[in-house]
Amino acid sequence: MKLKRLVTLFGAIVLIFVAGLLYVSRNLSLLPDRGGSIREELNNNNWIHYRDKSSKDDKVVNEKILEERHDIKSPIPLGSTDMIYDASCPIQLDYIPYTQIQMLDVYKDLKFDNPDGGVWKQGWKIEVDEKMWNKEHKLKVFVIPHSHNDPGWVKTFDEYYNAQTRNILNNMVEQLSEDPRRKFIWAEISFFATWWNELDQDGKETVKR
Repeated sequence: MKLKRLVTLFGAIVLIFVAGLLYVSRNLSLLPDRGGSIREELNNNNWIHYRDKSSKDDKVVNEKILEERHDIKSPIPLGSTDMIYDASCPIQLDYIPYTQIQMLDVYKDLKFDNPDGGVWKQGWKIEVDEKMWNKEHKLKVFVIPHSHNDPGWVKTFDEYYNAQTRNILNNMVEQLSEDPRRKFIWAEISFFATWWNELDQDGKETVKR
C-alpha cells in the first residue's frame, strides 16, 4: 500500500516537473531574441545620454551669453549713424547675416568655358612694352616659389602628403638653408601642420630660421 502511494507521489512530482519545463520553455520561445542587440541598445542609450548632456551644456552656455552680452562694450564708439552699427559685430544668436550672393545661383550663371587667357592661361591678358626696358633700365624679376598642394585633390590627404608634400617641405628646408636670400611661400596649413608635428626640435628651429 505504501509502495503504491510512493509510486503515485513520485509520478505526480515528475509530471508536475515536466509540465513546468514545458511551460517555461514555451514562454522563453515567445520572447524576442535580444542577445544580438544588447550592445546596440547600450550604444543607443549612451548616445541619448550624451545628446541630452550636450543639449543641457549648450543651453547653459547660451543663457550665459545672453546674460553677459549686454556687459560687453563695443570697441567702436557708437554714434547716431547707421554706418557705425553696420561696421560693428552684433552678438546675437539668432542674427542672420545679409548676403547678396547665393552660390547656387552663381553656378547657374557661370559658363565654365575656360577661355584661353594668353600668357596666363586662366588669368587676364598680359601686355608688356619691350621698349620700356633697356640696359640702363632693367626689369627686375623676383622669383618666389609658391606651394600648390591641394588637400584631397585626386588623392586622399595622407596619400598626397606621403607621396609628394613631405618631400617638398623637406627639400624646402634644405634649399633655403643653403642661401638666406631664398624665399618660399607655403599656403596649405593642414599639410604644413602635419609635417611640423613630425619634426624634432632641431628641425623646428631650422625651419624658424
